[in-house]
Amino acid sequence: MIKDRGTIKWTSLMLPEHVQLLKQLWEEEEQQNEPILDEQMKEIIARKLINSYKYGTNIHMKLYEDGQFYMYKGIVTCIRKHSKTVILNDEKEVAIEQIISIS
Repeated sequence: MIKDRGTIKWTSLMLPEHVQLLKQLWEEEEQQNEPILDEQMKEIIARKLINSYKYGTNIHMKLYEDGQFYMYKGIVTCIRKHSKTVILNDEKEVAIEQIISIS
């Protein structure tokens, strides 16, 4: 059985610039494309935000930011129409266009 150490085996032969470029390449591969939402999904998200604000129900949000997906849980305490943001639990401010889904 071959026991290869991968890049660890070759790090003594690699220049620091090469190591930096490899790390940058791996980070770019991990980034994901932003999903495109249709008008119907945007309307569903808006309704769920308003319901959470009116009735104080917990919601789970999936957000897209800088090539990564994030999950947040809480109650909508404020909806700011002029800046198009939502505030969860009086502490986290989220832009509405970053929201991918709500459950």
